[in-house]
Amino acid sequence: MGEHDEVVFGPFRFDITQQTLWHGSTNVDLKPKEALLLALLAAKRPNAIAKSEIIEALWPGSEPSDAALTQTLYRLRQALNRYASVDCIRTVHGVGLQFAGAPADTHPPERANGSLDFSLFQRATHFFQRRTEDSTLEAIRLAELACTSDPAFAPGLTLLAKAYTTAGTRLFYDPQTAYWSAKRALKRAIALDPMSADAHATLATLVLFFNADWESAEACIARAKVLAPKQPSVRHASVWERLARGDYGEAIVEATHSLRARPSSPFTTALLGIALYMSGNFAEASRHFSIAREFDAGNALAIFYESCAACMLGEYDSALRLLDMIQGADIRPRVTALRGYIAARVRRIPEAHTALAELREEPNASQVSQALVQIGLGDMQAALSGVNLAFETREPGLFLVAVDPIFAPLRAYDPSLFTRIARGRRPQCDRCGTALPRPRSTDPTKLLLCFGCRQNVRDAVVSTGFIETGEVGAQA
Repeated sequence: MGEHDEVVFGPFRFDITQQTLWHGSTNVDLKPKEALLLALLAAKRPNAIAKSEIIEALWPGSEPSDAALTQTLYRLRQALNRYASVDCIRTVHGVGLQFAGAPADTHPPERANGSLDFSLFQRATHFFQRRTEDSTLEAIRLAELACTSDPAFAPGLTLLAKAYTTAGTRLFYDPQTAYWSAKRALKRAIALDPMSADAHATLATLVLFFNADWESAEACIARAKVLAPKQPSVRHASVWERLARGDYGEAIVEATHSLRARPSSPFTTALLGIALYMSGNFAEASRHFSIAREFDAGNALAIFYESCAACMLGEYDSALRLLDMIQGADIRPRVTALRGYIAARVRRIPEAHTALAELREEPNASQVSQALVQIGLGDMQAALSGVNLAFETREPGLFLVAVDPIFAPLRAYDPSLFTRIARGRRPQCDRCGTALPRPRSTDPTKLLLCFGCRQNVRDAVVSTGFIETGEVGAQA
């Protein structure tokens, strides 16, 4: 084999000619399109390849949409992430995709436990604050390395949990895997530093978005406020918790206080806009979204909710122009759903059905996103059925159905919906999502595991040392 026929990156070895990937002595199962995509990019390294060129190579003679490439890339990343958090492919805006996997000897040297490579934590924090899909995945990779270099570094564990929470919430990472990874990291972080307001606030966001568990979120925030009431992450978590309860006035107050402390933060500015949008003040919300975009032109959260506000004002053309500004695949399912909703509202029915079909083909298909399109089509029974299915999974953002004004027609169709969402999801295994009986403990830091996962995790303790004996909660 020639020196250019094989590429080594992180713990992986890839044979470009045979298109086979190895993790140590284990052959990693890749689908043909995933293997070909990796081979194309690895062969051209370090140069980027235009997406059109990749699509032609993967689907010669056909005209698939960019979504087909995006889904293939997603599945490739998922295959890698099953073994290690190494994202070897980067999006080069305006160009295409680039193989960015570092050779094995360029990775930071291994360190003994307790010897933190602080630069990893610095870089992970930097990438997380950019809040794009690529930067969040890179933050996960770097934070994992930081936590490996020092498993007792609580801020690194909390940052890792934040990155996994963001990735799962935005559906570019499997929500169940993201939830488990974040919950496990937070369990460890809080055990190491019970006085970390940041960790308690992050746990509040996690249980709210993934479990619709308002009660646990409120308890975590109450604890965080005792420790550091003015910390930005605490106020941000409090905004979401207040919104989930429909307490828009208090959410606006919390967001305003946070913004005064960080007046140039695009995220905090967008969060105040979201609180105003949820309260029905669409014009004022749009003004804050516009300011957030001045600070960060690619802020997907601000752009998306400004599009929602435009929809509520009946300004559908403006909403579509805004959606065109969202780069790459960031929050793609939400964007597809809103486009489908708009198409339905302006009676472009075939486009709405196309959006529904695309949502059903997403790797992490969102029932809530599909419900939005069905609301636009006036099919309330189908929308309600989808939301009921979302109760049975770890789909994030279920609580938004109870408070987002764009879902108001569904709440009018089923007045009990708000109450049912307020009760939250029934208990599920944190690791696999299997339904569980009510736990004896209401401690939100407790890991809830089914019998099979509890045994698997205990067995893994010997090799990973990450979850200590006694941290896993048994179920009746």
